[in-house]
Formats: sequence, structure tokens, C-alpha cells
Amino acid sequence: MNLRGFVAVLFAACLLGGCKLVIVVPEGGSVKSQSGDRDCAEGMTCPFDIRDLTFSDVFEGVGKGDSRFLGWKIRPRGLCGGNPGPCALSTAGLAANPNLLGILDTDEEFYLEAVFFSPPSGGAIGNRRAGECLNPQLLAAGSTLE
Repeated sequence: MNLRGFVAVLFAACLLGGCKLVIVVPEGGSVKSQSGDRDCAEGMTCPFDIRDLTFSDVFEGVGKGDSRFLGWKIRPRGLCGGNPGPCALSTAGLAANPNLLGILDTDEEFYLEAVFFSPPSGGAIGNRRAGECLNPQLLAAGSTLE
């Protein structure tokens, strides 16, 4: 089973036991659910109890103003981490899976955390040359500047 499949099964097992899906939205945008039932606004943390086998939803990060959605944060107990696109979560077809019985009664929390990028005002990063911001030890170690 690949990592994405494992995360989906682990999340689904948690949902069967009444876990929480916690959506974390920093400044710069919001998270919209395809159903509209689990939207989360800018600067909010939104916990959702999910207790049934019919749960299925798709989540998308939506940038505000000049901000743009970069993807989902890689973090402990994070879902869809590193994925730059929509995050689909579902409990479909799990009732008959005997491997999930041991973790059905947990109160675990799993996170879906959006990452947004906001360009600096004026489009410039300070008023210094890029070379002044570099650590010379990184260049000596073989790093490059692009």
C-alpha cells in the first residue's frame, strides 16, 4: 500500500471511531469543501466530527487577493501533505475491513492544513541585492542561487 493509501485508510479508520478532521487555515485564504458543509475561513481552525461510513468530501484551498494556495502542509497527523491540489477524503467501503477494528474507538485528530503564499507588497523583497541575503557557507557547501 502506498503512503497516500495508508493515510486514507488510517484517516478512514479514525472516522469510523468518531475522530475529528481539523482544518487549519492561516492568513491568506480559506478552505472550501465540495459539499459546502465543511468550509473554513481565513485565520480559523475548524474541527469536524465525522462518525459515519458515508463521509466523502473534497477540499480545496482558495487564495485571497494576491495570495495563492500552494498545497497542504506536511505535518504530524496531516492529510494530503505536500499535495498541491484538491484533497479527497472518504470512508466509502470500510465497514467490511477487519484490519480497522482495533482503532475504531479512538479520539484521534487528523489535520488538513492549507499553505498560502503572499507576495511582498510592491513585488520586491526588501531593497537589498539578493547576494546580501545569502549565507556564504551554503554557497561553499555547493548550493546554487536560482
